[in-house]
Amino acid sequence: MIRFETETGSQYELDEEGMRLRRLSGKHAPTANQRQDEEWREYQSIAELSIGNSPLVVWGTEITDEGPMLRRTLISPVVRVWHP
Repeated sequence: MIRFETETGSQYELDEEGMRLRRLSGKHAPTANQRQDEEWREYQSIAELSIGNSPLVVWGTEITDEGPMLRRTLISPVVRVWHP
């Protein structure tokens, strides 16, 4: 497990082995793509977690009335990474 914090104050937990991500807390509501705080969500890929980087999370493709839609979230820049 890896935890990280963003410059907006959100904290996340990343399960690389299970390819899951969840936001633990934040000052603002999570995006619709991220779901509710503390709820795990499977992802297809995530950019490198490094200080100053804004990781792009690709959740996957969803079929909508308009056709396939790639769900993704650009997370605020990372300010801290640690292993609990």
